[in-house]
Amino acid sequence: MTIATETRKVQYAGDGGTFDFPIPFEVLEAAHVRVTYTPASGPSQVLTQGANPGFDVDSGFTGVKNVCPVTASVPTEVGATITVERVVPITQGVDLTNLGTFDAETHEEMFDRSIAIDQQLADRITDLEGGTLPATSIGNGLETIAGPTLQVKQHADGSINVSAGGVKVGVLATDAQHGNRGGGALHANAVSGGAAGFQSGLDKQRQDALWARTITAGAGLTGGGDLAANRTIDVVAGDGSIVVAADNITVGVISDAQHGARGGGTTHAVATTGADGFMSAADKAKLDALSAQTISNASVQTGDATVTTLATFTPTDNTTEIVDVLIAARQKSGGGGNSAIYRRTFGVRRLDGTTALVGAVVDGGTQENVLAWDVGVSIASPAVNLTVTGAAATIINWVARVERVVAVQP
Repeated sequence: MTIATETRKVQYAGDGGTFDFPIPFEVLEAAHVRVTYTPASGPSQVLTQGANPGFDVDSGFTGVKNVCPVTASVPTEVGATITVERVVPITQGVDLTNLGTFDAETHEEMFDRSIAIDQQLADRITDLEGGTLPATSIGNGLETIAGPTLQVKQHADGSINVSAGGVKVGVLATDAQHGNRGGGALHANAVSGGAAGFQSGLDKQRQDALWARTITAGAGLTGGGDLAANRTIDVVAGDGSIVVAADNITVGVISDAQHGARGGGTTHAVATTGADGFMSAADKAKLDALSAQTISNASVQTGDATVTTLATFTPTDNTTEIVDVLIAARQKSGGGGNSAIYRRTFGVRRLDGTTALVGAVVDGGTQENVLAWDVGVSIASPAVNLTVTGAAATIINWVARVERVVAVQP
């Protein structure tokens, strides 16, 4: 066999139905056939001979002298590409023996294999010579020129200079590139309250003098030192009367000695009717005995002589109360302004849930310009009811003020 063409690779476009693709170049062995399947979208795949997906060499292939088609084991979708190429291992497997028979086919196969390898390498060299760096491989500040050449790309402002031998800083043409400057020098001296700049010699002397200064803690303080480092001044707490925290000072516990006696032989004198002071134990007992005082108001309207409840309350168990009731009554318009006032004082006690009067109800005063009206007190244990009685066919408004003072069982 001879290799009469330089072609060693061919591509076919998929049409959605074709499976057989001819090989238009010489093939030495079926194992030298490589088939690559590239779908319309997605990565390429090198098919394996005899596998699925893969490819099969036509069964009519009988040796290096035949050119045969390839059958793909995957359908060729529209837009896909089938690449068939000859790939020969770069090896030499023929062993010629001394004084052996000269076989022309054996020598021709050696030359054919060599030419196939040369063509294969030539294709690779051509691919490299015509290739360029992909855009995704170029980082910031780089560019490609003249095909595969990669170089640093300098900016138009001249701040970076690029030459064949290296990259170096150019001229920093703006204050923004260099930093603040001006005043006729590389940097002007800093101005108090003005522009930043270099430190002057005088300011350096002042700084050196500051390092020699110290901070001394005065009365009630601790800490201090020179200015070579940060220094802390703390308030000293002499005892528990002052509490010092990280961000405040508070009053602690004041002793009797610190508080001072205020007369009467104790820290505070007992209150008298003439001076403020502490409450005595005796007064506290009196207060506990007089545990509660309540004042309430009540009102009702009557239109006949029926006994009507004006107010009601229930004493607390195991207590005794004195109740003072003031009642004012007035006939509604059309009655000639008939009016009456009443005062009733009485005591009640409640013992183990039962309420009873303490003695009799005292009439503290009754004034009226009619004789048919009346007020009363009744017990419906445990409740106490204040009642009023008007007159037939007469509308009367009744208003009461009830004051209760309660004594509890000690």
